Amino acid sequence: MTYFPDLTAYTFGSACDGGEPDLNVGWLSHEHPFPRQVPDSDFVDALFRCCLRPVRLYRGIHICDLGCDVPSRYEALTRDYDGRTIRMGNGEVRVTGPDGQIYSAPTLVAHYVADHSYVPPRPFVEGVLQRSRSIAVLCGESLFRVRALSTKERFNLCVEALRLFQAQNPVPQVDRALALLIAAAPALDPDAPPEYLAELRDLEAFGLPTRPDPASPVESVSAAVSSVVQFFTWTRRGEEAALGATLQLTAAVLEHLHEAGIQDWRSDMMPIGGIAHAD
Repeated sequence: MTYFPDLTAYTFGSACDGGEPDLNVGWLSHEHPFPRQVPDSDFVDALFRCCLRPVRLYRGIHICDLGCDVPSRYEALTRDYDGRTIRMGNGEVRVTGPDGQIYSAPTLVAHYVADHSYVPPRPFVEGVLQRSRSIAVLCGESLFRVRALSTKERFNLCVEALRLFQAQNPVPQVDRALALLIAAAPALDPDAPPEYLAELRDLEAFGLPTRPDPASPVESVSAAVSSVVQFFTWTRRGEEAALGATLQLTAAVLEHLHEAGIQDWRSDMMPIGGIAHAD
C-alpha cells in the first residue's frame, strides 16, 4: 500500500482541478503508527456508503498490509452493504470538508476505520457524513427484484429509466446516448454478428462530463450512461459473470438517476436516501 501522511498534499493519482490540492487521508502502512479508537457506527455506515461512489478508479488494487489475511495480492477486499458488494482498493473516496478543503482517501479507508479502528482527521469525517447524505442506495426488496432479472431485462430497465429522466429533465447529448444504446442492444447477445461493432465503437467514443460532482445532475446522468455501456463488456464474459456485474451496474444507474431528480419512477425499484438535485 502506498503511504502518505495525513493532511499532506495529494500527489498519487489524477491531477486536481487547479488551485489548492486535495489533502491525503488514510493512506496507511504497517510501518507508520496511526491514531486509533473504537469507530462510530454512523460514520462507518457513511464511509461504506461513500465507497459505493468511488472516484479515480484504477486497474490495479491496493491491499491492506496491517496484518490482514488476504487470499491474494491480486484480490480486492470486499464488504456487503445491504446486499451490495463493495470492492475496496481500486479507487478513492473524495469529499469536501466543512472548511471547503477537498480530502482524498483510498477506498480501503473504510476497512481501516471499521476493522483497524483508524481515526481520520475530523474535517474528513464531517465531509464523509455530509457526502453520504446525497448518496442513494438500491437495497432490500428493490435490489431483490433487480436480482431476479436477466442481463437483457436489466439493460432494458436502465434504458427505460434513462428515457423517463430525459423526458422530464432533458440533458444535452443524452438523446444521442439513448439512440446508441438502443442500436447496440443486439450486441448483448454474445453471438451477435459483427455489424453491431460499429454501434459499440460509437458508444465507446461517446462521452458526457465524467468528473464526479454531487452538485450536478449532468454528472449523475453521465455516470448512469457509463454504467449502462459497461453491460456490453460483461455480456462477452458469459451470463454468469454478467449477472454478477450488471446487478451492481443496474443499481448504480437507478441510484444516479434518483440523485439527479427522476420523478415517478417505479416504486418497486426505488433507491432510498439521497438528495435530489433542485435544478
